[in-house]
Amino acid sequence: MRLLNTTTLEFRDFFDDKPQYAILSHRWLSADEGGEATYRDFVDLRQRPEAQWTASIRKVKTFCTIARSQGINWAWSDTCCINKDSESELAESINSMWQWYAKSAFCIVYLPDVPSAPSMEARQEAAMKSVWFTRGWTLQELLAPHHMTFFDRAWEPIGTRDELADRICRRTNIERRYFGNLYQIKQASAATRLSWAAGRTLTRPEDVAYCLVGIMGIYVSPRYGSGREEAFRALQMEFTKKYRDQSIFAWEIPTASPDDHYGLFAPSPDAFAKTGNFNPSKHSVWAHLDWQVTDQGLLAGTYMANHIIPWIGTIQTMMNEIAISVDAVDENGRVPRLQLRKSNGVFYRVNAHELSLNGRKDIIGRSKIWGIYTFCLLIPFSWQKKLNIIL
Repeated sequence: MRLLNTTTLEFRDFFDDKPQYAILSHRWLSADEGGEATYRDFVDLRQRPEAQWTASIRKVKTFCTIARSQGINWAWSDTCCINKDSESELAESINSMWQWYAKSAFCIVYLPDVPSAPSMEARQEAAMKSVWFTRGWTLQELLAPHHMTFFDRAWEPIGTRDELADRICRRTNIERRYFGNLYQIKQASAATRLSWAAGRTLTRPEDVAYCLVGIMGIYVSPRYGSGREEAFRALQMEFTKKYRDQSIFAWEIPTASPDDHYGLFAPSPDAFAKTGNFNPSKHSVWAHLDWQVTDQGLLAGTYMANHIIPWIGTIQTMMNEIAISVDAVDENGRVPRLQLRKSNGVFYRVNAHELSLNGRKDIIGRSKIWGIYTFCLLIPFSWQKKLNIIL
């Protein structure tokens, strides 16, 4: 971890034995605003007169001054403490950033879009309208640190996270118990955690996934250029390889058409905006199923009943539509059911515009035979075959 000395503004690398450090959270300046100072800018800082310092350099300098006033000699900022010209260093930073924020002595949040106001009440109200609460990367920066203080445009304190907790909860729809509490965050379902990111914006499309690796408790190999949906799909794939939390399949896209084909994975966190209330169930059919994530899709072993119709024979192998319950429940005990349709030998999700909710955990199959739809309940008595479901 590369830290910045709060007095000299010089870098030093630390490995196992890190000193106490402060960490900065902020919205990056756009190119039109002058952009952010880089690692190279600070390496060459001694060669630049202070009168030529950019707004970004001055921001980091003020942050260091505040940290030093609290007795902290080292600081970290995501703009200048990462050499983004090094792909390996960038990848390490993306996967380590959650821990870096969590282990900081305190986090300083700078809100340049919050003007000074005569009263603390007015400043705190204005702070809730800051764009900081709409950005993707600032989600982990809100959750991970144990101690956090907000500052306005003039670097006047607005309040601590604890002091603003009620306002922040209303603004973000995140319960207070998750702030700075890694244990509670790990207990939250995948659907809950992903719902926190719904509606947040990012500059680079792939960061929709990379800003969530710490929150989801996984490691990824960043691939910029892969695209938003592919990056988010890779995040969900890594999660399902490590955890058995099927609430990650409980999502919906209200704007989707019923016949649109989707995989089991959501295209973005926005699909969890209204399904964050689902938690893993302790008792369900899927709890006993053998399912494995592959590069081609989810290979899910399913319980099939030997459902026989005398004049047709066994219809299970002809099945082209199924509704399968997800191993998750909401606060009312309802179970989400996914509608799947077979195409070219694999199943896709359809009717993704809404989750079908019911009180039973089972699998329903439907086949169209001789122009007539037939149904069967697939009860967990005999292991017959596996379904390949596109992720």
